[in-house]
Amino acid sequence: QLILARPSAGKQWYQRRVRALQDEWSRAQELEQEAEKLKWESSKMYQQQLEYQLAEQEDAKRAAYEEFLKEKLLIDEIVRKIYDEDLREAEDRLKKQQQTRAYIEEFKKARQLWKE
Repeated sequence: QLILARPSAGKQWYQRRVRALQDEWSRAQELEQEAEKLKWESSKMYQQQLEYQLAEQEDAKRAAYEEFLKEKLLIDEIVRKIYDEDLREAEDRLKKQQQTRAYIEEFKKARQLWKE
């Protein structure tokens, strides 16, 4: 009888229930969108971190290679100086040997002249 007496009461309850379900669905959609947004931001941040790490690794490799080249240049310079020094020493030895031979030849000639 209550329903018959107030037919609009059932309709209002139904409308309130529909509105509540719509609100609940809207909140669920908002939460899902927020979760997707957070997931996207998280993956974006992870990607940026990976890119940063890769850039850092590349910088470290580049710095290590530059350091290698500097050290190689120093070593090459030392090796060149040693080579030049060895070459000068060999030239000096050869020059001394030639001088000694020339002196011996001169001595032999002088002795031969003295004997005659």
